Amino acid sequence: MKIQKSNLGIPIVVVFTLAPLFLWLSIMPLTDRTRGVTTVLTSLGQVAGLVGLALFAASLVLSSRQKLVENFFGGVNRAYVIHHILGGLSFSLLLLHPTILIIRYMYFSYGSALKLLFDFSNLPVIFGQLAIFTMSLLLIVTLFIKLPYHIWKISHQFLGLAFLFATLHTLLISSDVARDPILRGYMIFVLVIGLAAFDYKTIFGRYLIKKHRYSLVEVTKRGSNIIDITLKPETQNLKFISGQFAFISVQNSRLSTEQHPFSFSSAPSEKTVTFSIKNLGDFTGSLINVLNPGDQFIVEGPYGRFCHLLGKFDRQVWVGAGIGITPFLSMAKNLEDKYQVDCYYCVKNQAEAIYLDDLIINSRRSPNLRIIPYYSESLGRIDVKSIKKTSGNLSECDFFICGPGAMTQSLRSQLIGTNVKNYAIHTEEFNF
Repeated sequence: MKIQKSNLGIPIVVVFTLAPLFLWLSIMPLTDRTRGVTTVLTSLGQVAGLVGLALFAASLVLSSRQKLVENFFGGVNRAYVIHHILGGLSFSLLLLHPTILIIRYMYFSYGSALKLLFDFSNLPVIFGQLAIFTMSLLLIVTLFIKLPYHIWKISHQFLGLAFLFATLHTLLISSDVARDPILRGYMIFVLVIGLAAFDYKTIFGRYLIKKHRYSLVEVTKRGSNIIDITLKPETQNLKFISGQFAFISVQNSRLSTEQHPFSFSSAPSEKTVTFSIKNLGDFTGSLINVLNPGDQFIVEGPYGRFCHLLGKFDRQVWVGAGIGITPFLSMAKNLEDKYQVDCYYCVKNQAEAIYLDDLIINSRRSPNLRIIPYYSESLGRIDVKSIKKTSGNLSECDFFICGPGAMTQSLRSQLIGTNVKNYAIHTEEFNF
């Protein structure tokens, strides 16, 4: 399977979301839009609404898991990271939109501002109010209320409803969008893209997104809170590359059916697939206790661009912390002879290094794979200084890092500080 990594996604998003601003500016001279305080406030409110809605549409596209999106952003996990950022920016701008307009009306009278805020007779305004209310409620649920994952995920399906309300508000309200055919045409394009992306994943995903049916062969306990689940395909085995991951759901009445992402720990050449899973919450904790051989699994994927084959250099350093060692288990099983790899397995102590024997066995098959256990209890947190001490010169070397976000970001900053190029640093971060 050929996979590619691209950095074109961010420039495309910038152009897509800022285009409404430039079209808006082309309608009339900027000097006409900045004459007086009320005119400036009107202009700022309009810009916040147009750009905010484009950001909202882009965030929906980035969460759609489409292969094209993954190709442009170098992995679906990276697309989700940007999705979260765009979602926050979108909400901020869309909240500013009515706030600025209310301040504008306050220049005339407080009554006018209150009328705008509580106007329930104007249908386009009502749609705008519903969009802000729905987004605010979702933000409160996300930031301040700890819900079970499956309920939180269901609540986020209402993002599509918020976007629909914002769409109706934009198309029906009297504004530059209604008066200028080019701006209106572009905003219709933005709205169609956003709604199509949401419908693709949420409404029609079960039909359009390819999934594979598997059955459980065995569950292997690896320590007190980690298991390996081995699945066999009911029909055709999916094709993946070492380092990739899939979304899996279990058809078991004692478990919720929501999807969760897990990296493959088996090699692509194996007839079964294995996922190594740590108890990190309600779903993963339940897996350890309720799974039975024969249980049905739905596997969607593969996804991800975290793969040693994408490195620029044959010399590589792998850093896996805790359960973050999982993608490296798969990579180590079919490492080509041309690669020279130092694999750091970072855990608290030797008792927690439950996959060390597996890695050592694979290193015996691949003479250029060196396994380096790193115990933080005695050595402290891993850093670039420690890596250089063991691995030597880090120039012309690719780095693959998978583990807690704080460790990943710290190592990235340190590596860049030692003049390692950003393109040579590959990280796996699950932010779904």
